Amino acid sequence: ARRPSFTLTAVGTLAVGIGAVTAVFSAVNATVLRPLPYDNPEDLYVLTQRLLDGRWTSGQVASAYVFAAAGAPSVVSADSLTYYKQLIRSADGRSRQVLTHAVGGGLFGLEMAAGRGFLPEDYTFTLFPTAAIISDRLWAEMFGRDPDVVGRTLDAHLFDATIVGVAPREFDVPRDTDVWYAESFNSNGAFHNSDGYLRVIPGTTPERLEEELTAVMLGVVERLPDSATGRALVATRLNDAIVGDLRPILLVLFAGSALLLLLGCANVVTLFLGRGVARTKELAVSSAS
Repeated sequence: ARRPSFTLTAVGTLAVGIGAVTAVFSAVNATVLRPLPYDNPEDLYVLTQRLLDGRWTSGQVASAYVFAAAGAPSVVSADSLTYYKQLIRSADGRSRQVLTHAVGGGLFGLEMAAGRGFLPEDYTFTLFPTAAIISDRLWAEMFGRDPDVVGRTLDAHLFDATIVGVAPREFDVPRDTDVWYAESFNSNGAFHNSDGYLRVIPGTTPERLEEELTAVMLGVVERLPDSATGRALVATRLNDAIVGDLRPILLVLFAGSALLLLLGCANVVTLFLGRGVARTKELAVSSAS
């Protein structure tokens, strides 16, 4: 209190270092350290495609590719998602545009916040999906976390479906999705409009999986030469696909912020040493008296 400038300098130096480390560590923990909310997340892969001649592609796959990949020896299950946006209406007449995905049978292998996941009978329809799971976010914003939302009809402008469950709060795959529909995919579907996901046998290496997918793709080319010729399947671990090229950048930022904190601590130590030297005469007089 007698030397506010000294106190503010020391506290401010430490605050900058601690704040930087905390902020960067929060990002590193959320994207690199914290495991995904699935059982054995290291066995989950994203399935994409590339063109053999080097041309650019969105990476999305045809549902036929995903169904073929499900037959690879090391693949336990495979799933595909297609997405679109549509308007939904709440009971009070409010409308909201949401991101929706049509999914296969293997996505929701986790406990729901309310209701249940998809069952095999949810996929037995002829034209439009009949079962839907909504996000925790949509449940809160449009339904006020009504516990009786399960069993209600989701009123949408394309088609209506029965809400069978509410996804847990931490589930956000693909990102910002609000509605998932149960949909049966055509095993001969040739449109490249799906995101593919695979779960493999524990211990399967990326190299082995790549070899198996290469063999799988040869079979798809024979069945669907017009849509599959000149393409190859690529499997990337789900966590790596989410983080992408950010992992080394985040680690470098974390190391830099930690170094900043160390430098801040060293500066504060220097300030205290300088203050001690400045008070040498005062301390000597006080000691002599």
